[in-house]
Parts: sequence; structure tokens; C-alpha cells
Amino acid sequence: MLMRDLLLVGAGGAVGSMCRYAVSVVLQPWMTSSGFPWSTLAVNGIGCFLIGLLLGPGAAQQSGSRLMLLLVGVGFLGGFTTFSAFGYETISLLRGGKVGLAGVNVLAQILLGVAAAWIGVMVASDRSPGTL
Repeated sequence: MLMRDLLLVGAGGAVGSMCRYAVSVVLQPWMTSSGFPWSTLAVNGIGCFLIGLLLGPGAAQQSGSRLMLLLVGVGFLGGFTTFSAFGYETISLLRGGKVGLAGVNVLAQILLGVAAAWIGVMVASDRSPGTL
């Protein structure tokens, strides 16, 4: 069972990663002309929409399968974007009436993500954190 689950996640992840790359290739002309990361915005939006469809009220029961969740939710959307999980978890907090915690989640995810990327760039470029 574990091996089957890993293969489902891996297969979905491979397809999700290829789709993410395809979106970036298609949107490259707009990214070049505007300087805005359109492909990242597109995959994050699409991924959040798809995980909402997959995990929305009653949808998980209708899709009827833990295997579908592994293949599409964890695998495909994990390869396509992990932002989809962030989006769904934030919605779950809001639906549960935990507005403050949802806000903390949004700020923490964004701040940690940007800070971690910045620190990674500094470490990779052998610079002090005070300079970009």
C-alpha cells in the first residue's frame, strides 16, 4: 500500500511539474515584456482553484477516493504548486471561524517564504544578509 501511494504521488507530481513548466513556456512572452511573474501567479491561482474543487464541501466524498486525493491533490497539485495547499488551508481556517489564525497563516507563509528565499540567495551568493 505504501509503495502504491508513493507511485501515485510520484506520477501525479511528475505530470504537475510538467504542466507547471508548460505554463511558464506559454506565458514567457508576457513575463519578458512586463517583468511580472505571470506564470507563478497563473499556476498558484489554477492550483488553488483545483484544490478547492477537489477538497470542497462534499467533493472529496464524491470523488470517492483516497487514491484520487493522492494522485491529484498531493501529487499533481504538489508538483504544480504547493501554494494550492496554502490556499485551501487558509480557506479551511476561515470556514472554521478562525479568522485571526487565517490571517496569521497568510502573513507567516508570505513572510517566511520571502525571507527564506532572500536568505537562500544571500547564502548562495556568499553575501551578507544586509545586501541584495
